[in-house]
Parts: sequence; C-alpha cells; structure tokens
Amino acid sequence: METLNNNSSIAHSDKTRSYKVSGKVSEYINNHYEAICKLAIDISKIPSMTGNEEQKANYILERLKEFGCDAPYIDEVGNVIYLHNDKTGDSFVQNNVIVFAAHIDTVFQDVWEINPVIKDDRIYAPSILDNSINVAGQMYCIKMLKDLNIDLEKPILFVFDVGEEGLGNLKGIRHAVDQWKYRIEAVIALDLGYESVVDTAVGSRRYAVTIQTEGGHSWGDFGNQSAILHASKIIDDIYKIKVPESPKTTYNVGIIKGGTSINTIAQDVEIAVDLRSIDETSLEQLYKEFMSTIEKHESDQVRISIQTLGERPCGKTSHDSDLIKKLMEIRQEFGMAMNFNASSTDANYPISLGIPSVSFGVAQGKGVHTLDEYLIVESVKTGMNHLMSFVCRYVGIK
Repeated sequence: METLNNNSSIAHSDKTRSYKVSGKVSEYINNHYEAICKLAIDISKIPSMTGNEEQKANYILERLKEFGCDAPYIDEVGNVIYLHNDKTGDSFVQNNVIVFAAHIDTVFQDVWEINPVIKDDRIYAPSILDNSINVAGQMYCIKMLKDLNIDLEKPILFVFDVGEEGLGNLKGIRHAVDQWKYRIEAVIALDLGYESVVDTAVGSRRYAVTIQTEGGHSWGDFGNQSAILHASKIIDDIYKIKVPESPKTTYNVGIIKGGTSINTIAQDVEIAVDLRSIDETSLEQLYKEFMSTIEKHESDQVRISIQTLGERPCGKTSHDSDLIKKLMEIRQEFGMAMNFNASSTDANYPISLGIPSVSFGVAQGKGVHTLDEYLIVESVKTGMNHLMSFVCRYVGIK
C-alpha cells in the first residue's frame, strides 16, 4: 500500500511538471510564432535546390550558434548536425538518441530569387511549407529547449539534411542514420503539414533509359530508324503494365529528352521513369515487368541502356511502437484526427532499417512544389504546440 502511494505521488508529480512545461511552451509559442514565420521566410529566400544546399546550411549553422548551441557542425555530405542534451560523455548508450530531421533542399531547380508575399494570414513563397517552416520550427524547438531550460531524459540529434527531394535519393538522412544508427531509438522527419502522419514509406526506383538508333536527315534518310519512334513505343508499352490497386503500386514517365532538329531523324532519346510502391514485393515485380518491356525493344538497330537514378526503400512503422502510441495520445488531446498516410520522406530509410520512424509537419498550407505554395500563419501555433508536446512527452522531461 505504501509503494502504491509513493508511485501515485511520483506519477502526479510528473504530470504536474509536464503541465507546467506545456504552459511555458504555449506561452513562448504565442509570443514567438511570428518570429518563427519570419525565420521561415528568411530560410525560403535562400536558394537550396537539391545538390546546392551549402548556402542554406551555413545560414542554419550560424543561427544555431547564435541560439547558444554547443558545437553544431556541417558533416561530410552537407547536413547541419546538432546533438542536444548528450550527457553520456565518452560512454556508449545504445538506442537512446531520438532523431529529428528537417530537409533543407527544395525542388525549385531554376528559381534563384524568391520574394515571399504575406496576404490574408498566408505566406506565399516557393518551399515555404516544404520545407522552410519545418526547418524554422526545428530551429525554434532547439531555441525553446534552451531558453526555457527544459531538461530532457534523452539526447536529441537534430539533423538539417540535404538531398531529400527528387534525385537527392535521401542522401543526407542516409548518411546521418548510418553514422548514428546504433544509438538511434526513433526518427521523426519534420516535413509538410500536421494534418496527417506518415507511417508508411513509399519505395521507389528511378531510371534513365537511353534509346539510340541510326537517325539521319528527314528527307534524304527517310525510313531510317528513329529513336523518338522507339521511345514512343516503349512508353506506350510501359503504360500497359498492370499493377495492383492494393498494395498501391504506380509508374510514371516524367521526362523525355532527345532529338536535334525538326528535320533530323533522332539518333538518341532519353526518358526518365519512376516506379513506386508501398510494398517491396510489388515494387520488385513492377521492376521485372519494366525491364522485360525495355528488353523486347532492343535489336541490332535499336540500342538501349539503363542508368539507375535512385532507389528509396519501402516499409511501415508498427502501430504497436511506443512512438506511434505516444503520438496518438497527444493528437487525441489536441483534438487532431489520427490520419495515417503513405509518402516518400526522410523516414523511408530508417523505417527500412527497422527503426520506428514517422513524418509530420508544424504548419498547414497548400500548393506544395508549385510557385503558388503557401503557409497559413495561424496554423504555426497549433503545429508548434503539437511538436513541443510530442518532444516533452516522447523524449521525456526530468
């Protein structure tokens, strides 16, 4: 009976302490959410297309130093890394690090000047939701932990990673997870909005297919083999491949490049093909049918080569995991629907290694990957409170 009373007292004390932190955090967010949005605007202005993230990484590094972070650094592949609250010294503690990752690259390859517009409680700017606000939110998560002296039970590895979008092939998160995987308990990728939680990794395989033929002059060599003609036949056959509705499996020919002029029979054409599925077996089957389709078009006059552009693994985080259970508890308290979603995010790679991982964001908006992308300013309050409540509850506060 005495033990029960002591445990009850401890539980009550922990709950009271959690409420106090929540109150301080909510007040901080209410007083600083406009500053978080301002930081997101500043981040969005820095061009950082995949493969060209250095300027943004340097900016983030300098701001973290201004926040008083101890020894943040840029790693070998360009990620900004900050280990918070690691009190293990030189000793090795397995599975005790929680990773929060926000990618810093964008899809806008030819956009070098961005001028955000604020109108009707919205911020319009390419990359503002994907992923500038989440980068800013992660930075302010660090700032809050320091400014409010929140003492966590476990260390957090904050990663601002490169190469998440397009053909970046998850370069940044792969490197960070590989470097720390024996200490990682879970990975939370901050991406897009908080309306749903990504628990399922959409795997993909991407290829450049080059078709080469004899070509020639459109008049003098009429009748010669044309790479454009054969590329068209290949594309037509790819779109005849039957795929299952469940598990969802898809394909797409997204780019066609080739030809010399209107009066030239094309000698070579390149097509870019994207194969996707939430199931590894289905993805492998699609790959085999894709390869079979390509091979039947090869001949002495039609040469075909295939280059792998990138691969992303499939997987799913178990709903029995403590990560999902804690997230469900918090979202229920916030009155948020527990919408689970499948997507391709930084969570893909750790999920494939069996590390419990999810992805969600700190705001809401629309128009992702378009020049009309926007962020709803007021949503940042809810999103940041949701994030910080999750940090305090899942990582634990002393």
